[in-house]
Amino acid sequence: MSVEYVNAARREVKDLFTAPTAGIDWASADHAVFVVDASGVQTVREMVEHTTAGLHRMTRLLTRAGVGEVAIERGDGPIVDALLEAGFAVFVIVPGQVKNLSHRYGAAGNKDDHFDAYVLADTVRTDRRRLHPLTPDSPATVTLRMTVRARKDLVAARIAMANQLRAQLEDVLPGAIKLFRDVDSAITLAFLTRFPTQAKVDWLTPRRLEAWLRTQHYPQPARAEQLHAHLSAATRGTVGD
Repeated sequence: MSVEYVNAARREVKDLFTAPTAGIDWASADHAVFVVDASGVQTVREMVEHTTAGLHRMTRLLTRAGVGEVAIERGDGPIVDALLEAGFAVFVIVPGQVKNLSHRYGAAGNKDDHFDAYVLADTVRTDRRRLHPLTPDSPATVTLRMTVRARKDLVAARIAMANQLRAQLEDVLPGAIKLFRDVDSAITLAFLTRFPTQAKVDWLTPRRLEAWLRTQHYPQPARAEQLHAHLSAATRGTVGD
């Protein structure tokens, strides 16, 4: 190993441990950004909006300040994505750890919007050896995470719509609620399409209901009498003139 290589490696290590460090206290609308130098002295104290323009401004601020390492309380989301894409090393220090570390810096009464961001920035400066930077996700992992997030959103939307349908049926056609297992199942929706009013439900007899169930390939058409009894026992819905 050459002397030049060793000296270059030493310079890189020295630069790493003398470069400014940053902390970001994220919130839903805007984020506190704090940068300290190698001595722990504040060099940047800013608020940035949670918008595309705001995140671009954040990465420009950090780049101009000479920051290479950033601490934040969560390991995913648009802020982390923006930091990783801009080439910063990102360290996650969870809220519980930040709360414990804050005791180093005085009473909780001194806290303001930037206090947690300062604690994060200074912790990277002083405790860097104990921290492990995030590894950027592979394209496959990013795709999987987006798919999971999309599925979660779709499930939430389906539950919300099912709740709206149930609330509407409470007034219009209570008998349709709990007629089948799920209010938003295919067989329930088919039933509501064919029998959308109390008057049309009143037309049903067990035999007519069984015949309709067979057209829907319902696996237990013989339950028609039981289902018809449920409809008959339910509170009557709205009946038009």
